[in-house]
Amino acid sequence: MNSVEAIWSFRRVICSSKLFITVDDATTRNASRLQRKKVAVEKQKQKENKVEEAEARIRHDAANKTFELPLSSYKRKDDLRTTARALGLAEDKKTKLRELSSNIRVYVEDNSAQLH
Repeated sequence: MNSVEAIWSFRRVICSSKLFITVDDATTRNASRLQRKKVAVEKQKQKENKVEEAEARIRHDAANKTFELPLSSYKRKDDLRTTARALGLAEDKKTKLRELSSNIRVYVEDNSAQLH
């Protein structure tokens, strides 16, 4: 047994405000905390990837999609963002659904001659 193993095999008790934690318990808790943090970081990466994929799809659809259906048939936020971007309207993922729909309607009413 080397000195490092001897140190870790020795269970020293740490006393702090009536709470007794052994070194083994502390290392287990630390490992558990690190594992939770690792899982949280991985979930955040997955979420960022999904957001980036959605943004890429919106950019692609705004440039290539033919909008054949009436405006009232587009209910999803991504569909409305695609429509707004295709029309050249300012939008971002924080823009509310109602505001997007209203901005698109106003634009279409004001520019209906150009759109046909």
